[in-house]
Amino acid sequence: MDRGQTMNALWKTILCLLVAFSAHAQTQKKKVLVVPIQGSQYVLSSVIPRLEEYFGALLEIDQTIQAVKEEPATHPEHEQKTTEPEQKVKPQNRKVLEAHNMAEQGKKAILAKRYEQGLTKLLQAEKVLSANLNDLEDFEWFVDVLMWKAYGLYQGGYREEAAPAIKNLVTLRPDLSPAPEAFGKDFCGAVENAKRGIVKGGDLVVSTNVPDSVIFVDGKEVGKGEQKVQGLAVGRHFVKVVEPSGTTLGRFVQVTQKEQSQTFAFKVSAPKPKKPTQAKPLSYYASSGDFSQAFADDAKTACDKMGAQFAMLGYVARSDTAYHFGVFLFDANTKTLLAVEPAVIDLDLSNLQIALLELEARASKVISDPSSGQVVSAKPPIYALAPSQPQAQKPKEAPVVAPAPSPAPPAIEQQASQPSLPPPLQKAQPAEVATGGFEEIPPDFPIAKFTPQQEKPWYKKWWVWTAVGGVAAVGLGVGLGIKYGRSSKSQDTFGATISW
Repeated sequence: MDRGQTMNALWKTILCLLVAFSAHAQTQKKKVLVVPIQGSQYVLSSVIPRLEEYFGALLEIDQTIQAVKEEPATHPEHEQKTTEPEQKVKPQNRKVLEAHNMAEQGKKAILAKRYEQGLTKLLQAEKVLSANLNDLEDFEWFVDVLMWKAYGLYQGGYREEAAPAIKNLVTLRPDLSPAPEAFGKDFCGAVENAKRGIVKGGDLVVSTNVPDSVIFVDGKEVGKGEQKVQGLAVGRHFVKVVEPSGTTLGRFVQVTQKEQSQTFAFKVSAPKPKKPTQAKPLSYYASSGDFSQAFADDAKTACDKMGAQFAMLGYVARSDTAYHFGVFLFDANTKTLLAVEPAVIDLDLSNLQIALLELEARASKVISDPSSGQVVSAKPPIYALAPSQPQAQKPKEAPVVAPAPSPAPPAIEQQASQPSLPPPLQKAQPAEVATGGFEEIPPDFPIAKFTPQQEKPWYKKWWVWTAVGGVAAVGLGVGLGIKYGRSSKSQDTFGATISW
């Protein structure tokens, strides 16, 4: 085999390895929608941005993950909205208020023994209220007008007109018992005689075409939909039906000793098409731990929109001794939420780098093999973590220390028996201040040096690239030896054409 054929074979081998590596890496790389990390109220405000920075850097260098960020929510106020239909508020009927005022004037005239003037006002009030009983919120206003009208007729000497007025009154209120000290014993006796003459009527069946409508008889609620009312006295009664939207239908019904039915039909319009509910941002679910069916639907929509196979959600909680960083992976293919073993981080963040490296390795493994993750079927326990001490609240940031007063007090000489510790051995600051970590990723951040305890893919193992480098070195040496070992008149060239 001549030199040209040797070089062709060598380059062909190298290119095949590179193409195979590239194809393998491309097939293994999965698109992951990364949701902003959320935290509990006990987590310092400076901790989450640091986790975002470090963990995001690890995701960027992972050769099996293509990370994309969740788009910001356009309507964050959506969380406060309710899907319940608004109840229509019925405006107060002006005529009802006027009738109420007329009734009050009539009552004062009756008490002043100006019966004719008082009865005129009360009869006017009764007429207005009878025409507007659908808008009367308190039916007792109407009963009160009937009682004072009957009392005025009785006390004014109109006994012939007083008898049917008292009968109509006790028909609506068979249990009525006026106070003798207010209305006198004679009038109260006439009411009791009328109550003894009450005749029980037949059943009254009230129905409506809107099942959720509320039925009232003589101002008292009797039920919804279709109701059979028993025990009503023979005479005139008022039936009102209120539809859920607030629309009201009402009428007087003459009850007899036979059973009768009354139907109230509302005009039912065609239901309006429901507007599609706006999907909540996945950060809402990451913050609340609500991983119900609504989350699965919204997460699937978000993943499909971004072309992602997974959605990654993170939540940070705090216990008495550490921060706990949990990662959850939503598999868009199966609509399943998988939990990754949380990272436990010291309060001073001293083990932050190592803990995040190990957590990213576990998350990468679940993405590569979803069966290795734990299926989430309820609210994860990490959302219940909190400091056990009742007085433990959200820690405050380190306060700004005021400058020393001028002139400074004289320094106290330290005793020789208590020398100051050298800088490397000085006591660490309290964990509450959380001074560990860096403002930016330090140059000694062990991204490339640390090897997670998991099986590496073949293209990351050292012997693959050692072999590729060896083959390239041998080829280069052979080429250089042939070039300088032959005469300058040779027609061969180092730049051989690659053919397959």
